[in-house]
Amino acid sequence: MNPKSRWEKNSYTAEFSAELEHIEPLWKEVEAKLVARGFLEKKIFAVQILIREALNNAICHGSKNNAEKTVRLEISIGAHEMFITVRDQGPGFDWRIHMHDEADPLLSSGRGVGLLKAYALQVAYNDRGNVLYLTLHT
Repeated sequence: MNPKSRWEKNSYTAEFSAELEHIEPLWKEVEAKLVARGFLEKKIFAVQILIREALNNAICHGSKNNAEKTVRLEISIGAHEMFITVRDQGPGFDWRIHMHDEADPLLSSGRGVGLLKAYALQVAYNDRGNVLYLTLHT
């Protein structure tokens, strides 16, 4: 499924097939809006890290690169906070055992939760572990 995306005043929604090729164009679309809204480069970088990591995890780990499954990205921008939600159709994972992980730059994998925690104010999952909720200051 080709990405279907929509910007409204303070929110963005995109739904697409679980394929890595969709991450770059979706990120470029989000980045353009953040630049237009006057976000600082440092904040845009943090949002980029969070979105790319979250989408990569949803596609590779959650949906197992199955193009028949969809991934959904939602962004809501408030006066002082930004909320990012990523949903996949995978079985989920036991996020509870990874919440204390740190992002080890020497590892080639297993850095996801630690990386999210390094750039987000809050990292949370639904019980099943297939919906990620991120909060960061704007």
